Amino acid sequence: MNPISFAKNLLTRVKGRNPLEVAKFLELELLGKHASSYCLHHPSHTLIELTTRCNLRCGYCNQSDKTWQKEFGHQDMPFEMYQKIVPQLKGSKVLLLYNIGEPLLYKEIYQAIALAKKFIPDVRLTSNGLLWTPEVAKKLQEAGLTQMNVSIDSPDPEVMQRNRGADLSVIEENIRQFGGSCNIPVETWSVINNIDAGSLERLPEWASQFPAIKSLYFQLQNGVDSCNEAGIPALISPERFAELQSRVAERCAYFGLKTNIAAIPFYADGYHQRQAKGICKAPFTQLVAINVKGELAPCCSFATHGLGNVAELGFKSTWNGNAMREWRKDMLNENYCEYCSNWCGYKQSKSITSIPIKLEVR
Repeated sequence: MNPISFAKNLLTRVKGRNPLEVAKFLELELLGKHASSYCLHHPSHTLIELTTRCNLRCGYCNQSDKTWQKEFGHQDMPFEMYQKIVPQLKGSKVLLLYNIGEPLLYKEIYQAIALAKKFIPDVRLTSNGLLWTPEVAKKLQEAGLTQMNVSIDSPDPEVMQRNRGADLSVIEENIRQFGGSCNIPVETWSVINNIDAGSLERLPEWASQFPAIKSLYFQLQNGVDSCNEAGIPALISPERFAELQSRVAERCAYFGLKTNIAAIPFYADGYHQRQAKGICKAPFTQLVAINVKGELAPCCSFATHGLGNVAELGFKSTWNGNAMREWRKDMLNENYCEYCSNWCGYKQSKSITSIPIKLEVR
């Protein structure tokens, strides 16, 4: 990572993070494989996967994979398990209640938010926007939700229909009604890829028509795939990415919208060839994930692989437990598995039980 990208990335991580967590990030950058596998800090940002059920079958998501659906796609975290886990997360600053499923399908979603607010100041959801009604908005506000994220691939209806099978006009109307029914700020979440990059340039202008939308969040597409069904490469080039960054950042500033796009570093060298090197920081300092079974996961993308049950063993015991520390040692030594290679482009050097994973963009 070049010095400018490192500085921007560090500033992004520092915001809202515990000092010891920032120190861990610096330790990893400075010491590399000689860093400790033990984490003194309590993670600032934690994710809990309440459900793997979803009302969409997006082409690039595991939800559209029949094998994945059969094994993982119809699960809810028992609320009794959630009640055991959440108090142990006191010390986290942000809790995100989402992952592979649609959180508004979780029966106890309002109780889950209300309970989390007793221990964590900032509680957020990420949703596809199809289930937003005025009644839902009011209940979410009463429960104490602090931010609602909505997944938007593009401001173009045809792209949303192609990618998600979703009617953008329905989502747009739901956002309008949501903003008129509560004062919860909305953030759009978009994945940057070469196929939809052109339409994403128009996202700030699209978002400006909705007073509820306050910020635009972007991330580069993971998954080392080659091209879509039309033969168009899915992974964006560095030149096109830099152009998109500049234009979107400028338009967001014009419309008074916050965005993270200027701070996103480009793919590591070797990513496209599944030969990327470096230390994955997910199990150290990034978004800590607890899957639908109550297990601490290596990362939010690899949620089906558990490293200790938080409800049974306790968060502290799993956070620095043998399984998690062994996983961290593998990250320090760049000992990556097939999943890490296929999804994040790292050079594979070990084998573990694989899970079905969807990598195509359609």
